[in-house]
Amino acid sequence: MSLELVRTHFHAEYKQREGRPNTNLRFKLDLPVGSRRYIFSLAGYELDDDEAWDESERSTVNKLARDGRGRVLFVIDREARETMVAIGFSHRDKPSDAFLIYAFALRREPELVDLAEALAFVAKRCLHFIAVAYGRPGHLLYDVRGGKEDFAKAFAFRRASEEREGIGKVGGTLMVQDAPEI
Repeated sequence: MSLELVRTHFHAEYKQREGRPNTNLRFKLDLPVGSRRYIFSLAGYELDDDEAWDESERSTVNKLARDGRGRVLFVIDREARETMVAIGFSHRDKPSDAFLIYAFALRREPELVDLAEALAFVAKRCLHFIAVAYGRPGHLLYDVRGGKEDFAKAFAFRRASEEREGIGKVGGTLMVQDAPEI
């Protein structure tokens, strides 16, 4: 996946909503990964209420999918029509502000865990590039809740300073990942 590929499938639509600027981010990419095809999309899906998801991650993703300022990057198995990964994030108004991840949901079924983790790495890289295509810094922030710091570290996030990032108090541990080489 490259920045150029992401830019060709990304569009930001600016509107006024209730007296405030509102930006609708659109992204949809059908990408082969191994022998299957996956759709990477910012469309407003929600995660089903079943055993496939951690309940707090599922709840946060669904809230962000419904919220005007929240966004979710979904990875969907095109053939099986199953969501494999969902990364819920928001962005603040200033172009110098990084995307802030609130939920990083992966399928939990034993037969899908390894595939979901591999797709999550691709999705995270895609999110870096979406941020850059949107004119934001390419690094990502992650509000890690519920003692999931080891999970975040497995995806190459490290502790960050709220003060340095210009963020008020977060609900968990603030972590950061630098922008990828472009």
